[in-house]
Amino acid sequence: MNIAALIKTATGGAFDAQDAFNRSGRIGPGVLGPLDARAVEAALALRQRVGGEVTVVAIAGADTLGALREALALGADRAVVLNDPQLEAADLMSRARTAAALFRQLKIDVGLYCPWSGDVDGTVFWSATAHRLHMPLLAQARALAGIEGGLEISRQVEGADLRIAARFPCLVELTDALPPARRASIKARQAARAKPFAMLALGDLAEPPSLHPKRSDCSQRTARARPPPVIIDDAEAAVAAFVTFLSQRGMT
Repeated sequence: MNIAALIKTATGGAFDAQDAFNRSGRIGPGVLGPLDARAVEAALALRQRVGGEVTVVAIAGADTLGALREALALGADRAVVLNDPQLEAADLMSRARTAAALFRQLKIDVGLYCPWSGDVDGTVFWSATAHRLHMPLLAQARALAGIEGGLEISRQVEGADLRIAARFPCLVELTDALPPARRASIKARQAARAKPFAMLALGDLAEPPSLHPKRSDCSQRTARARPPPVIIDDAEAAVAAFVTFLSQRGMT
């Protein structure tokens, strides 16, 4: 069983330093964010129940290495980061194809991620990745349990908890209702240095995806001036004007 904790959920290349700051959920470079740490903790708990190993996966730059080391110190078995300059200018769908190619190569059975609520791109990114992998995506899991050949999640809906199950392989979106991550000990941090750590580029993928640059189809034009409002004080004249307004638009 290959369980993946998918971290650095703010996807897409940032436009500037401020955008990168916001996309990281106000977490600085090299620091494992609390939401990503929950994904690692959930992966470790799942490993304890069903066995296997936990792989920490990130598609990001070198500034994520500290976060990966911290995830290894929490108890993950190995880390894989895909870092390629070509991805900085790639659009979201290109990155989803890249993630799908990476997951197929790593033979991931279940991927766990905990997105930042303000990152809309991140939510679309994992949905697009699951679609390209032909995997079910279990969203908004507040509890996670292993079943025969798959997983079952508990999702909160109005007035009840909805239970949804899927067979492996699958992707699971976690919520912050799950327990926070434990704190890594000094001994665990030292042991993390000896754990396997792979730095990959697009050329290392068995099926390199096609990349398309980010683009903007927005254009600017002058807004059409609106006519000034007509104020009618007389009640009868107002009714007549209203009837005329409706008749001119074929609404009578």
